[in-house]
Formats: sequence, C-alpha cells, structure tokens
Amino acid sequence: VMRFQRGRILYELKRMDEALEAFDRVLTLDPLHDEALQLAGYIATVSGDADAGRAYYSRYLDINPGDVAIRMRIAFELAQAGDAVGAMQFIQVGLDVDPQNMDLLDQYGGFAFAAAMAAQKEYDSITTDAEGLAPEAARYYREAIEAYPKVFDARGAEMPAGRLRNIIAAYIQLEELDNAIAMSERVLETHGQEDQIWNLYASALHQSGRIEG
Repeated sequence: VMRFQRGRILYELKRMDEALEAFDRVLTLDPLHDEALQLAGYIATVSGDADAGRAYYSRYLDINPGDVAIRMRIAFELAQAGDAVGAMQFIQVGLDVDPQNMDLLDQYGGFAFAAAMAAQKEYDSITTDAEGLAPEAARYYREAIEAYPKVFDARGAEMPAGRLRNIIAAYIQLEELDNAIAMSERVLETHGQEDQIWNLYASALHQSGRIEG
C-alpha cells in the first residue's frame, strides 16, 4: 500500500518518471494491482511510449476483460495522448466480444477518424509534393464509415450531427461521391436543420457534376 501511495503522490506532483518506477515496483510485488496498471499505462502513454502504455493497459484488461466502461476510458486516454490507432485496437477487442455494442462502435468510428487525420498530417509533412489522400488515411476513413452507419441505424436522430458530417466528408475525401450523396440524403431525413450537412451535400453534388456551381 505504501509503495502505491508513494507512486500516486509522485504522479500528482507530475514527477512521471519517478512515479512510473514506483508503480513498476508495486507491480513486481503484485502483478495484478489494478490501479498501478492503469496509472502506469497512462503515464507511459502520455510520456510518448505508446507500446509500453498499451502493454500496461492490456495487462489490466486481461484481468478485467468484460469491463466495457474501463476499456472505453483506456481507449479515450490513449487517443487523448495521440495514440488513436492504439485506442482503436483496444475497442476492437471489445467489439470482437460484443459486435453490436453501439457505444464501442461509436468510439471506434471516432478514433478511426482521428487516426485518418493524423496519418494524413504525417503524410503531408514528409511528402511535400504529395497530392490527394494518404493510403493509410484512406484505410482509416473506410474503417470509420463502416462503424458509424451502424450507430446511425440504431440511434437515428439521436446521433450527433458532427459524427454524421464526418461520414459524408470521409466519402468526399475518398472521392466516393455517389456514397456521399446517398448518405447526405439519408442524414437530411433526420438532421435536415444542419446547414453543414446541406453544404456537404451540395459540394458532393457539384463535384459529381449533378449541379452547376
């Protein structure tokens, strides 16, 4: 208990390296210490060691495999620390067990969009003369637009408009304009008051040559 409390105090003082060392000592003595695993995972992740963070969190979830709320919180922490791909992986394991869990699907779609944007940003930064969509970004966009429509099927008008805008924007990014138009028309049935969705719809129609701009 004293070792863990020392690590917790160091963590609250933002002395992250020392806190992680303390939690590692706790875990040497008690490999199943829930809180030490969670805090060690968080510290490693925010310190830039995504692989170590995932390893700590995986150990925690090996002990608590059915804890969906904790799985979602861990995935959120990973995404907040810049590891959207790691967040997706944690959610995917939950979806393998419960593929119809709308909360997990919703999170998965959001993390996939974040991963797509990060992949595109990295691609643009290292390929100065690049045009178009990075292949990795395209892959993550496709994963997002596979997850989100299932959530829309279940939640309809209750689904936040921002998520639905993302689906349409992703189809446009992928140059799948027919899908963007079809999705826009479907979304406007439940979110017809959203100007941004109308704008995306008009953009897809214009790019497809269906209306003059």
